Amino acid sequence: MDQLGFCVPTVIDVSTQVRNLYQQIFVSPTKKISGIVDSVYNKRGIQHTHESTLVTIWVGINDIDLTYNWNSTDDLDLLIMYRYQILINELIEKGEKNFMLINVPPIHRAPMWHNTENENLIKTRVIGQFKNDVSNLTSSMRADNFIYAEYNKKLKTMVKHLKSTHVSAISFIEYDAWQYFDKLLDNPREYGITDVLTFCPDWSHPVENHCKPIGEYFWLNDLHPTFHVHDLLSLDIKSHLQRYT
Repeated sequence: MDQLGFCVPTVIDVSTQVRNLYQQIFVSPTKKISGIVDSVYNKRGIQHTHESTLVTIWVGINDIDLTYNWNSTDDLDLLIMYRYQILINELIEKGEKNFMLINVPPIHRAPMWHNTENENLIKTRVIGQFKNDVSNLTSSMRADNFIYAEYNKKLKTMVKHLKSTHVSAISFIEYDAWQYFDKLLDNPREYGITDVLTFCPDWSHPVENHCKPIGEYFWLNDLHPTFHVHDLLSLDIKSHLQRYT
């Protein structure tokens, strides 16, 4: 909260991470920071090089949360992708070669938005809107039925452009968090999850709040998934990355 009473996001934005923190940690680190970085890589039996590093960027959720009710977000998304691409190119100029970009998951299914008047608005904000019922159409036919494409579609277009610009030397991997979260939410019991609609009021004190074990919930709070979901996500990402090795 700033001095005027407005809420100020406390998450460090990607621009700051790339232009400030990245510089401090990987480009011009202090001896102490350099030692920490080397120790992390040494534990895995590898050296810190651009070839052994995967730059992973997962953004968009806060952008959508903060702008979902704007009259038009098409130009905004294009601007976000433009700046997103600039930051990636800056990392490439620093020598980075391997990138994984993650799209926005189905946040409309989070307790913050689910069963509210804004649920469909959030869903449309992430994946766009179709002219007709597309449930029985192929992926290519669905693309032809878009009225407009929102964040995830523009992200895919941006990655396609990056791949065409950096044909051979740079690797771009896409991970579909939307698809994987949908899979977990649609089939929760297969993954030891029994509640995809609510969350424990205080995850650090489940017994006192008469909650289930926290691992049985999908949501840790009204927007963020539990540690169990993050564990599942990490395993799926690992499996996804193995296709590229």
